[in-house]
Amino acid sequence: MYAEHLRIMKVLMGMEQEHKVTEDAGRAAEQDAAAQRHAAEEKYEEAVAGLVEMEERAVMAESMLEATFQYHKAQPSPRYVLSYEHTVVKI
Repeated sequence: MYAEHLRIMKVLMGMEQEHKVTEDAGRAAEQDAAAQRHAAEEKYEEAVAGLVEMEERAVMAESMLEATFQYHKAQPSPRYVLSYEHTVVKI
């Protein structure tokens, strides 16, 4: 009877140890997943910030291009140029 009791105790202790190992592995997997999720969120935020910056630059470039276009549109086209002898020559 005593030997059978010891065998049952060993089996139960082994099962308890396996359960602990399983729980530890589950916690480690959850922590790893949380770390990966955090890293992915950081990369996403960096990408969004980069896109916002690029969009702002594009808007600024479009504004500058439009201003340049309007400036040149408002300028009279040159009909006369100064020659090397400083005399006006009609084109």
